[in-house]
Amino acid sequence: KMKPKFAIVVNGSSLRHALTPEQEMLFLDVACLCRAVICCRVTPLQKARVVELVKVRKKAVTLAIGDGANDVGMIKAAHIGVGISGKEGMQAVLASDYSLAQFHFLERLLLVHGRWSYMRVAKFLSYFFYKNFAMVLVQMWFAFFCGFTAQTVFDPWFISVYNLLFTSLPVIAMGIIDQDVSEQLCLRYPRLYIPGQQNLLFNEFVFLRSLLRGIYVSLVVYFVVHLAFQDSVSHDGFPIDPIHVFGSAAAGLLILVVNVQVSLDTYHWTLLSFIVIFLSIISWFAFIAVLYVPTGIYQLYPSLFYDIAVHTHLLGTTTFWSCLLLGIAMCFLPVIGVRYYRAMTKPLLVDLLRRGQMPEDEEEVPTAEHDDLTTSNVGRKLGTPSLDSVSRPSSAMSSGSLNLVQLHSRSAVPARLTSGHRRVASIGSIATIATNSTGYAFSHTHGFGELITSGRAFLGNLVSAIPTPRIPRISSSTNVKVTADLKATRAAAMLAQAGAAAASIGTPAGGSVTKAQSQTALEQLEQPQPEPQPQMTPGESTSLSSPVNRRLEFGGD
Repeated sequence: KMKPKFAIVVNGSSLRHALTPEQEMLFLDVACLCRAVICCRVTPLQKARVVELVKVRKKAVTLAIGDGANDVGMIKAAHIGVGISGKEGMQAVLASDYSLAQFHFLERLLLVHGRWSYMRVAKFLSYFFYKNFAMVLVQMWFAFFCGFTAQTVFDPWFISVYNLLFTSLPVIAMGIIDQDVSEQLCLRYPRLYIPGQQNLLFNEFVFLRSLLRGIYVSLVVYFVVHLAFQDSVSHDGFPIDPIHVFGSAAAGLLILVVNVQVSLDTYHWTLLSFIVIFLSIISWFAFIAVLYVPTGIYQLYPSLFYDIAVHTHLLGTTTFWSCLLLGIAMCFLPVIGVRYYRAMTKPLLVDLLRRGQMPEDEEEVPTAEHDDLTTSNVGRKLGTPSLDSVSRPSSAMSSGSLNLVQLHSRSAVPARLTSGHRRVASIGSIATIATNSTGYAFSHTHGFGELITSGRAFLGNLVSAIPTPRIPRISSSTNVKVTADLKATRAAAMLAQAGAAAASIGTPAGGSVTKAQSQTALEQLEQPQPEPQPQMTPGESTSLSSPVNRRLEFGGD
């Protein structure tokens, strides 16, 4: 459920009262109900106290980013500190955990590298617990059949190199290079970051699931091998040493199972992934060949190793290879079935993206390249005229006639818009864009980061960026020419009116107007006529009577 679209802006003097012991919890509760909290004009100590308040009271993982010495306290107070190397020195960079050259690199740091790192560490820890539970519990089940003596079921050398040689390389490779989705999808779908915020990939439930998987695998490994080699004999009819044969067979099955498991958990397969998993499985057979062949170390120190006949007889029996196939099937058929059922019935967003099914209800995060902040599109959305519909000064200016530019006042712009829409104020052919939504500079709601860095959010910059329409100046020669043309046109019109006036004075029918009559009528027309005064209402200001004196009022603050 999305939070209401409210924000809080707190200055330093107000924050001093909000951070008192009596008011800090009320301030924190109100702030958590908002989508953005902006603290401006605050001291370095107040910055650190706000971070400490969220970290201690909400038990949340906090990140602080700054570029100056006044941000050092805030960076050190947060769990993760990010410093920006810029013009304000290197103090913030030296006190931070990560250093960035520009602020917008924080998006890739969190959504791509941060998310991948969390996923890899979570899978690494889960698999590490799983494989060790599986090995240790096999020895615990063996204790029930040996009277809880100090006898170990595995070769002591196998126990020593189990984590070092047989199972270390695959999980290290998975923890370094594994990727569930590409970086383009990570940036396109920010919702993929939510599991990390909610700690869904590694928690108490995930740890318990690793324990149960280890218990199940240990039961399969122990009892499949125990029942297969109980009262068994070699191919030549001699009985096989049950403890040594059982321990070697269980070790081989365990190595195969845990390495197949890491291959199922790997999302991003590379050449390195194939090599390390293959080498980990083959390393057990190489371990046997080096230690127990007649020409190997066994001949030099026979008292340190088992009888060589155990392993030669074990690898030559079909029972051992049948145990491997049966154990693999019993361990992984339930896992594959549960994963398939979950992916088909309750798929996560990452499951849909890995199958190439883009969710229809997911809104793309627009970028600067795909931003449609054009005046025609904005005006079309808000119902305001676009640039093409605004009247422009025509070319008739040069001939003395002017087309008045229509000025859109506040009534042409919606007074209140919902978050995410824009307001357009048009002056002639110039349209400016503003927004009334606010939020974190790093947000996945459209436009915040770019808006803040561009400076369009400030009214002073917005107004100063609008060029005032000016009437082009006319040179003296052009002015004389235009004045002469106007006088000639006016004289011709007045002469025609004078002829009509002289005819009305007393010119006989069919007669011509004399020069004296025309001069008399012309003098009457040249006398100044009183201009009609406009009707003013009592509440109307006289300064608004002339369109030239009118000012454009912008909507908003």
